[in-house]
Amino acid sequence: MAMENVTLIPLVSPITLLMRPVGGGEEREETIIQLELHEFEAGDLRAIDGLPDTHKGSMLLALMAKMTRQPVRVIEKLKGPDFKALAEKVQGFLPDGLTDGGTE
Repeated sequence: MAMENVTLIPLVSPITLLMRPVGGGEEREETIIQLELHEFEAGDLRAIDGLPDTHKGSMLLALMAKMTRQPVRVIEKLKGPDFKALAEKVQGFLPDGLTDGGTE
């Protein structure tokens, strides 16, 4: 069985949020100091299904969340340098026009 390729992205500005455990339970404060960018799979593009082409920011955030296995609200809290580092890793998998602001 092959191991999944994961790229670690350390955060310059860690993110602290109230998070509810996956199985339920009480919310607890969690600090995220790095993101794990998982190897792209074609099915990851389903994260942007149904979003109109005019919602490019939402498309990018949804795909980033899917590939890091984090809630969108975590990705929304990224500061500039951390967002840029993640975007540079993800951009090769994005539909045309999503990173350049235009469409074909």
